[in-house]
Amino acid sequence: MHCPRSKEKILICACEMFHHNGYQATSVDDIIRRCGVVKSNFYYHFKSKEELGFAVIEIHFLDFAALVESTLGNTNVSPAKRLELFFDRMCSNQQAEKTAGCPFGNLAAGLAVDGDETSERFRHRLCELFDTVQLALRRCLLAGVECGDFRPDIVPEEMAFVLLAALEGTLMLAKTHRDCLMITDRLRALSRLLRP
Repeated sequence: MHCPRSKEKILICACEMFHHNGYQATSVDDIIRRCGVVKSNFYYHFKSKEELGFAVIEIHFLDFAALVESTLGNTNVSPAKRLELFFDRMCSNQQAEKTAGCPFGNLAAGLAVDGDETSERFRHRLCELFDTVQLALRRCLLAGVECGDFRPDIVPEEMAFVLLAALEGTLMLAKTHRDCLMITDRLRALSRLLRP
């Protein structure tokens, strides 16, 4: 008999362990030990670690898409406020996660340069996520330039890429230094650069 909650337990443990320890460094046995299910239960719900990895990416993807929509996509507030809300949520998430970095950036950093089919599938999905964030940033920046929140000489498409790259780099550095305040300070500095 397979407990319906065992799948949820596996996913919760895998989300945390992949994020904090890395996908490559976390084995199926590690996850089974941590969540307290038997091996047959694991393989009843997931054929492989790779299948579990994709399920974890999808959970993070949906959560992050909701975060992006509620901040960068929130047209009830000014574009400058949207960006501020987005950065604030990124900071609070990192504080809650004890500066574990970006789950997507962490996974991308662990992929082989010339990866196998599984690595390429991970890479493709991660690219879709980063493209989604970049598009939301571009739309927010464009609206901000049009209404005067941001400098008129900003090229939204280019700046969206710069902001995403700066965000990912800041998350990596904060993880390395184990310093949440670094995120807040650097992201506020980025926001100041955009002002007219």
